[in-house]
Amino acid sequence: MTMNATDCKVEAGPRPAIRDLIWDLRPETWEELCGNQEVISRLMGYCASGMPPKQILLIGPPGCGKTTVARLTAMAMACSGRVDTDPTPCGACDSCREFCGSLTSNSTVYLEPETTQHEFNEIMMDVMHGRRIFAGTRRPIPLIADDLDEFAQVRQQRMKRLMDVRWQGFILACSTNANKIDKALQSRFHRFVLEPPTTDEMIDWAGRIVARTGIEVADNAALRALAMRGACNFRTVLSILQPLKDLGRKLDVRSVEDAARKTGYA
Repeated sequence: MTMNATDCKVEAGPRPAIRDLIWDLRPETWEELCGNQEVISRLMGYCASGMPPKQILLIGPPGCGKTTVARLTAMAMACSGRVDTDPTPCGACDSCREFCGSLTSNSTVYLEPETTQHEFNEIMMDVMHGRRIFAGTRRPIPLIADDLDEFAQVRQQRMKRLMDVRWQGFILACSTNANKIDKALQSRFHRFVLEPPTTDEMIDWAGRIVARTGIEVADNAALRALAMRGACNFRTVLSILQPLKDLGRKLDVRSVEDAARKTGYA
């Protein structure tokens, strides 16, 4: 299915500055997402039904929100306090609190191309046999495979074989280049294509995000400059915002240009 509209691995070393805002401002409700409403509505429907597909593949360019959408979908699947037929995570249960502010939590398994072979094999076998479950609800813990197209072919083929044998868990995979994913593996997924937000959508989203940071905004022209200089890419926009937040600068056209030069996006 295609519609139009990236292991419990702890990262080593300090996070880049841009990830301060990315982590702090990552959407935690469906309403906070921007763009791709047809895809979002379909995923919300899956979560509300309680019977989402066990394999979901999100495809789109960098910075369009793939990992965020995957994370929120996993959060809704994992939520133990969510009301039946309501796809919105409760935000208060242990699972939701673990998700908030961090991608990696005890409620999801996070795989990436750099995951060691031992971890990869162990996690895939556990997920396949349904051994990673919530003690209270007995529901499978969702698996997020970020940058699936960067996984070695041998890992992609192993993933496909395990899906064919006995697959008990949920996997949400993200990819910027589906052509690099094994075709047989691709066929096991429900595929959703995410598009970058429009300029107007990005301006609206940027306005809401900036309000949460406490940065003063001069006018709408400043938000438009931010959206345009950020090329309607969520990560780029947050990267440009970071020095303004750090320095306590007002958001205007000039400060956007200065921050873009400082962060390499001029």
